[in-house]
Amino acid sequence: MKQFSIFTIVIAFFSILIIFMAERTDILNVNAERVEPSFSEKNGQLTFSWRPFKYPCYYRVDTLSRTTGLVPGEPKYHLFSSEFTHESSYKTPPAAIPVYYRVSAYGLFFYSFLGIRAMQIQIFEIHQCR
Repeated sequence: MKQFSIFTIVIAFFSILIIFMAERTDILNVNAERVEPSFSEKNGQLTFSWRPFKYPCYYRVDTLSRTTGLVPGEPKYHLFSSEFTHESSYKTPPAAIPVYYRVSAYGLFFYSFLGIRAMQIQIFEIHQCR
């Protein structure tokens, strides 16, 4: 029984090591993937969705708005909220101002696949005051 436990621990360790190395070396070419956004509306609720990646990951969806640029040194975008999801869709909240969405994919070891190149989508005509 002791040898079986040692064998199981060794196999688990090498499995985790292989997954870690696959993320770090990008052997599956996940960095070449792009978010292909689409929007759908059902019963007044707008859903932002994208094609899921071929590697198990979770997504961070940031909701941003453009700043005026009148204050020196202010950033180009203001972050409103940031949420994590395992699904390849996000139900957008209603907004009174134009908003941008940025989707970033993260691997099992919190390694960002999209990083700086995350997709930004502007949806002026959909989010209006109600």
